[in-house]
Amino acid sequence: MHIKKIFFMLAIAFLILSIFIFNFATSNASTRVVYTYATHDYSNDNYSYNSFVKNKSNINYVITFTYGIDENGNLYGTEDNTVKDEALKNNIIPLLLIHNMKGGTFDNTLIHAVLNNEKSRNNLINKIVEAILDGGYKGVNIDFENIGYNDRQNYNQFLADLKSKLASYNLILTVAIPALTADRPNSSWAGGFDYRAISKIVDKVILMGYDEHWSGGESGPIASYQWIKNVAQYAISTIDKDKIVMGLPAYGYDWSQVGTTSVTEDKVINLINTYGGNAMWDNTSKEPYYIYYKDGIRHTVWFENSYSFKLKLDYLSSVGIDNISFWKLGFENEDFWSAIEGGTGDYFGDIFASWGRDDINEMAKLKYVSGYDDGTFRPNSYITRAEFITLLLRVKGIKEEPGIGFWDTKYSFAKDAIATAKKLGIVNGYSDGSFRPDNKITREEIAAVIAKAYGYKPFAESNFTDISNSYAKNDIIALSNMGILSGYDNYHFMPYNNATRVEATAILYRVLNK
Repeated sequence: MHIKKIFFMLAIAFLILSIFIFNFATSNASTRVVYTYATHDYSNDNYSYNSFVKNKSNINYVITFTYGIDENGNLYGTEDNTVKDEALKNNIIPLLLIHNMKGGTFDNTLIHAVLNNEKSRNNLINKIVEAILDGGYKGVNIDFENIGYNDRQNYNQFLADLKSKLASYNLILTVAIPALTADRPNSSWAGGFDYRAISKIVDKVILMGYDEHWSGGESGPIASYQWIKNVAQYAISTIDKDKIVMGLPAYGYDWSQVGTTSVTEDKVINLINTYGGNAMWDNTSKEPYYIYYKDGIRHTVWFENSYSFKLKLDYLSSVGIDNISFWKLGFENEDFWSAIEGGTGDYFGDIFASWGRDDINEMAKLKYVSGYDDGTFRPNSYITRAEFITLLLRVKGIKEEPGIGFWDTKYSFAKDAIATAKKLGIVNGYSDGSFRPDNKITREEIAAVIAKAYGYKPFAESNFTDISNSYAKNDIIALSNMGILSGYDNYHFMPYNNATRVEATAILYRVLNK
């Protein structure tokens, strides 16, 4: 009986542990609380609203960029009710945003005047509460920026007095404050923000984890991975963790000598399609960038994409920060939401603008292709003969076996794959008995190898006018008939062009689906 009891208790303990492990492993997305910002900058500006409606099932709080202030603590601005009303209908908590912008920038003189005048502060508090109650909001987000150290005490007093007033109506107080890695009392922009003191007053602290490099400065990452880690660690050391909301960017900047403009991931794709080139991945910052020239002027673009966004989300979850925000609704695309939901998203940081993005992701998901140590796939790099044969055997499910290959494959990483392919009659090599494993494989060679591996034969004519002299003419036609290969247009296949990694991946993904 004693042994049975011990066994029963161990079984129960194992069951509880299993449940805990399972829940922990899948909790990142399910426990994530999402705060979003919505703007309405002009009469036909529906970007935030449309995004909100489309993604409302993933949103817990929505903050509407609503009112500015004057020196006397009065509010000004036009309230747009569309997002708030939609939020209330869907049990999403709407918060009113109050800012100190003037003339297109956060005004230090303005906020100093209000914070240093008790009458203005009290008037502002009353106006805020009145606006919340009249509008049907559930609380407020205070977005006062550009506050110096000399206003720190009065800023904290303002928050404490506002919190006291809001508490009597059971309303929420949140603040948006600069992302810091240490207290910066000497900063004219961020000296007024005491993380510890603010944490003791408000309900939530939204850290604006963006503009590490800003529009008015030098080009660089918008929110590098290590910077976000440093911000998070400082926040955890000074703010109650359950009060931390990490704000992330869904945008970037395009810097040039003629000025700086904001961009989104989709805008960068349009730029690439217009001006050519490729976006690159910077593994130090873990953020993509793109360089192009317009009218002879160099443009440097750093931006957030869904891959860099997800890396940050995963890190935040690993340290127990499950409250997140981003600036702003309408800047993001559906891949950002996939990342928020816990989806895989892109497997690599440099494929978001590639025409074969979906094929690469599917092949990575199936574990047929992998990338480089720096998180890239390098879709437009060329693929070698050795690499392609290895990939082909993997896709076909053929086990590599040691054997007799070619005289120049003895030291190749793919020597067994090449020997196996030779034994099966998939490859023949060159007339001098070589295979040339490190040569870039051409499009006609890919056609020949696949046709041999799968036994494809042509069954219709081809419109290609540039394959008549290709040794793989019939193979090209066969794969074209099957819908596996396509040309650069209806008449040109370019058989002698070297194949890129994305081309090889897309072709083999089509083979898999035949």
